[in-house]
Formats: sequence, structure tokens, C-alpha cells
Amino acid sequence: MTLKLSEISGYTSSYDVLGYQLRLMSSIWHRKLNAGLAEIDLTEMQFVLLIGLGWLLEANVKGVTQRELADACGCSTALASQVMQKLDKKGLVDISSHAKDARARVVSLSKTGEERLKQAVGILRKADEEFRADDPEVNQKLFEALRAALAVKIKGANDRLDELGAMPL
Repeated sequence: MTLKLSEISGYTSSYDVLGYQLRLMSSIWHRKLNAGLAEIDLTEMQFVLLIGLGWLLEANVKGVTQRELADACGCSTALASQVMQKLDKKGLVDISSHAKDARARVVSLSKTGEERLKQAVGILRKADEEFRADDPEVNQKLFEALRAALAVKIKGANDRLDELGAMPL
């Protein structure tokens, strides 16, 4: 091979690339989370939308529209609708028509959904604790550095947080 990536990129290996390291760390963390979620019959996307719904319902207890939920979770309205239909069949959410917009659907957690979300949050906490356990000091520094870097990036994003799939501050 005559191509010299190290000369072209300025990186000596993939481990010199921030994006590669972030993706790899994310993959390690997601494996822990997904293993636990599978035990309670949830996919990661179902969990993302359930926990997103839980956070949004704290501010608006009457329910949120599927569009609001999709925007807050960084997915399309169509995907949110598909996932919500599956969660509705599992009895975890209640979907109703919007009082003022017949096209919109309002989503809320059912009692069963609240219980499953509690279980899933426990799995999230456990995955987080296990991820950090091998070297708590290093992982705490990583967390603080990521939080600081994210604050800078969010500040630069201004009103485009929904485009990033970030929950409202």
C-alpha cells in the first residue's frame, strides 16, 4: 500500500482521533446498558423515548406530543410514532388524540410504563456505575471533562439543541 494515512491525517493511529475514542467509549457503555434492557424486554430506542417522555412529563404532566418527544430525543416523528405504537402494544404508554390538533398524538406513561421505566432507570444507573467502577477517579475526570466540553458545544449551538437530540435544559 502506498497510501500513508499517518502522513495525510497527522494521526499515528485511530486512537489519536477524538471521534474514534468517543465512539469506542460509547460502544462499551451501550453494551452494558443494552444487556440490561434486553432483560426487561426493551430496546435502547424504546428506552430513549420512555426516559425522554419521563423527563418531559415532569414539566408537562398532561402529556407531550409525539413530535415534541421526537425532537427532544433527536429522532424523526415517524420513528417515534413506530416505537410508541410498540410501547402502546406492550401497555407502557397511552396515546390519545390532541384536543386542538386532530393530526397530533399525545403520549403519556401508563402505570405499567412508569414501573418499567423505574426498572430501566435502575439498569441505567447500574450500567453507569459498572462503567465507572474499574477506575472511578479516571472516569470521574472523564465525566467532568465531557460535561464541560458539552456545555461549550451546547452554548455554541444556541437554539439548535433539538437538532442535536438534546433534551431541553
